Amino acid sequence: MKKNIVINMRRITTPIILALTACGWLSLPIGEGRGGAYAQDAINTNTTIYVTPGTDIFFGGSFTNMASGVAENNGVIQIDGNWVNYGTYTDTAGLVILSGADQDITGAASTTFNNLTLQGTGIKTITLYATVSGVLSLNDRELATGGNTLYVTNTDTGAVTRTIGFVSSLSNGSLSRKTNGMYNYLFPTGSSLGTQRYRPVVITPNSAAAHTFTARLANVDATADGFDRSLKDSSLSLVNPGFYHRINRTFGTSPADVTIYFDNALDSTFQAIAHWQTQPRWENTGAVTSVSNVSPALSYVTKPAWDAFLYDPFALSHIPDAVTLTTSAGIICDYD
Repeated sequence: MKKNIVINMRRITTPIILALTACGWLSLPIGEGRGGAYAQDAINTNTTIYVTPGTDIFFGGSFTNMASGVAENNGVIQIDGNWVNYGTYTDTAGLVILSGADQDITGAASTTFNNLTLQGTGIKTITLYATVSGVLSLNDRELATGGNTLYVTNTDTGAVTRTIGFVSSLSNGSLSRKTNGMYNYLFPTGSSLGTQRYRPVVITPNSAAAHTFTARLANVDATADGFDRSLKDSSLSLVNPGFYHRINRTFGTSPADVTIYFDNALDSTFQAIAHWQTQPRWENTGAVTSVSNVSPALSYVTKPAWDAFLYDPFALSHIPDAVTLTTSAGIICDYD
């Protein structure tokens, strides 16, 4: 039977084992006392918190696990404030739900979550790298990694789920996923900076061997990031000025199919994928397959069996229109 707990204390200073035999919500007096409304923050100092299976614990404010604190989660922790970890957090079978407005996953110690679910409103932000070993459920929220990487180590293709949510990143930040099969792995990349876009990437490894790939949407003109769109080979006409992607293979050696999505009404209609290479310039990746859908359904271009991940910028591109020459049996020019 499920046990529900509301933690409304200011500071936790004594060991807690959260496993109740009764039903309902319980406001649990701990350490320094009640300390006010349930929305207050909770701080774990010099003690161990065990959240046992079947137990739900709710923090109405932020939860801070200090350097001397230990937390072990095998139940459900729901939090409306920030997740602040300086200590030891173990999560082998638990679920953490971020259900407030704008919320940070922060602190000095990186957190490895089993299952992480985003709810509420606003943007959820990680200020240092974090890991999800089970399922990342974005729902309708943006998870902003900034210049950090969010690692999803579960190789199941369903380890990242969404309705309309997405992962945004900046500079060297990314969403990282481990793979172990020749399946379609979704990287739900997007951005709310400037023009809000959801432009995902799908990576399909060509081998069942273990691999790791990363991706992010760079929601700017590639030229602004130092990848001059005017530097391109002659088989390309216009490199997408609206956005580009950073896609990398950080572990493994096998090729993979790279699929990039776009909105053919809001973006344009693209026929190629360009890759920033050693010239340095944008170069055509070669033969692709494409599918055009009616906006707002996304269209896509797929480059099969790509194996050159030394440089990570990729951009959708146009190719020049074909020129058709015809001959005439008549006189074209008549010289006197």
